[in-house]
Amino acid sequence: MLKKILVVDDEIPILRLLEINFSRAGYEVITALDGAEGIDKLKADKPDIVVLDIIMPVMDGYEMLTQMRSDPRWSDIPVVILTAKAQDADSYESLRSGATTFITKPVVVSDLITLVKRVLALADAGIKPTPETIRNL
Repeated sequence: MLKKILVVDDEIPILRLLEINFSRAGYEVITALDGAEGIDKLKADKPDIVVLDIIMPVMDGYEMLTQMRSDPRWSDIPVVILTAKAQDADSYESLRSGATTFITKPVVVSDLITLVKRVLALADAGIKPTPETIRNL
């Protein structure tokens, strides 16, 4: 059974690029253009992992992440933040908000796919994915 990835990003070219590349890598891909749509997609079809942009209209990534972490149906889903903001404060905020890890834009798609594979491998092994456990894999 294919692992499901929910990709949430308001930039359609990035969304399509990730959808195509994750599909080619063997994943089932679900997409959403903002956090509100992302929550709707979570309700309809629970993914194995979420790749989440931060700055989006309607509902930003932090709000979606907060809702995910407060709902037992989704609180254990790993979340990879994909953000254009590379400052340490933003990275810390992502992790403090409940993200599993983060990667910055512009992203090398193969690096993101490798990161997702590592996070899923840890989760499948019953190990909580954290920046430290991901790095040590």
